[in-house]
Order: sequence, then C-alpha cells, then structure tokens
Amino acid sequence: MTGTEDGHFNEAVRKVGERFEDKVREISGMESSGRDLMGKAFADGRYLNLNGLEKENYDSFIQGYKFLAMGAMAAIRNVFSHGDEESRSPEECYEMLLFFNLMFRWLKDSSSKNSG
Repeated sequence: MTGTEDGHFNEAVRKVGERFEDKVREISGMESSGRDLMGKAFADGRYLNLNGLEKENYDSFIQGYKFLAMGAMAAIRNVFSHGDEESRSPEECYEMLLFFNLMFRWLKDSSSKNSG
C-alpha cells in the first residue's frame, strides 16, 4: 500500500494545520478557531516576527499574512479536518506542508507572547 492509499499524507497535512492553529492560540491567548482566530490574531502583526522587513513593507506583509492564514484554515485545514477527503498525491501534500512551514517561520516564539 502506498502513502496515498493509506492516508498518511493527508493525515500529515491535517495535523500540521491543526498544530498551526494551536500555536496561534498559544501565542495569542485567543480562544476562537479557524479563520476567525487568524483574522483576529494577525490583525496588527504583534504575533509576527517582522525582523529584517523594510518599514514600508510592514502593513502589506501583516495584511497578506493574515489573509494567507485565514485561507490556510479554509482551503487546507478545514478540507482535511472535516470529512473524508480523497487522498492527495505526496507532491501536493509536501507543497501544503511547505506552505505551513513558511507560515510557522514568521510566527513569533511563544516566549515573546507577553512582550509584543
């Protein structure tokens, strides 16, 4: 049985989406979920690591990240968490995992939660 037939790739994507959501809850202290959580948590950029970003790009980056996070909940996490989604190819799942990896990269460390 290959990974696409036994569902391991889909499960990896589901888990990383849920872990991303959990991490955002942890660093923000917010109790909402999904798109609502992402929209509230990333409205002002306080939970994002903006080091190395040019000042003139802050607002665009913050807004873009918020929309990417909201979209990730709707287009990836929800799809794999609600229902029995058809198995995706390993390549497509890797791409989704890499997307979440990038999203994690820009999050502030939870130890800086109270300093932002």
